[in-house]
Amino acid sequence: MLNPSASARCALLLALFLSPQGLAAQDLETGRAAYLAGDYRVAVSVLEPLARAGDPSARIILGDAYALGNGVEQDFQRALSLYSSAEQQGMADASYKLATLLAEGRPGIPTDTAQAIVHLEEAVSQDHPAALNARAMMLAQGIGGAQEPQLAVAMLRRAHDLGSVEATANLADMLLRGEGVPRDTAAALVLLRQASARGSGRATGLLGELYDTGIEVQQDSVAAFALYTLAAQQGDSASGWRLFEILVDPTGPRHDPGRALAWCLWAHSRTTGNGEPTRAGALVPASAILAGESDGLPAECTEAAALLTPDAYTSARTLSLRLTQ
Repeated sequence: MLNPSASARCALLLALFLSPQGLAAQDLETGRAAYLAGDYRVAVSVLEPLARAGDPSARIILGDAYALGNGVEQDFQRALSLYSSAEQQGMADASYKLATLLAEGRPGIPTDTAQAIVHLEEAVSQDHPAALNARAMMLAQGIGGAQEPQLAVAMLRRAHDLGSVEATANLADMLLRGEGVPRDTAAALVLLRQASARGSGRATGLLGELYDTGIEVQQDSVAAFALYTLAAQQGDSASGWRLFEILVDPTGPRHDPGRALAWCLWAHSRTTGNGEPTRAGALVPASAILAGESDGLPAECTEAAALLTPDAYTSARTLSLRLTQ
């Protein structure tokens, strides 16, 4: 039999669990779990009333759903509104996501670098790792102001310390190039291996470059190709371009126009959101290369496509959809 004090504690816990606040917290976790599991319609049905009631975490997750079209019709304005409300409630993640929308622009939301920086700085002030990484890269590249590589490195170090694998990869890249910090390829190699082991495609791709060029490691083109392939499987579009360049080279041992075209199409699909060219060259009609094709083809891919029969071209396009599945 429970003693009086234990009974009182149980009663208090039960009351808290059954209170509106306790039920709301339970619903939030239910909605979050459903969203992470990919059960988006269930997640939205749970999160919508919570967001209307003012729950900032529900607003952020629901904002993600509208931004990506998960379980709802894609609506960037609705996402922007939800993130804005959550930011006003002090949520650093909302500030970061607002900044991302404004920095990149979306249909109906024009690019606004100045406002993106305002929101990023708000998230940075709360030590948000992804915001620190994003702001650092803007400073390194001089986006929205003068280049400040030393400040960029300091922010990347902080984001790295907070666990951002993207910042680890970017810090390693700065060390490799000696930007904002003395060049240190040995330290860069250590960081790249750490980030690659955590699944960073960018880090894995940069490791591939080291093996490709023999910097800090013994030159090994086989290892480089394997690392580029793994990096692409981890989502690194730059490695997809590198695989294309290797495979399209008619003097190289891996010359394969079909696979080269597949990688080119794969990389292009991941580095543009509106059909605009993302590397040198303009979009050209595929019909200029292969009779009967009317869709656009990145100019970078034309060299490989020109070597293919129509059937081989169709096979390469199909292969591009399966390369990293």
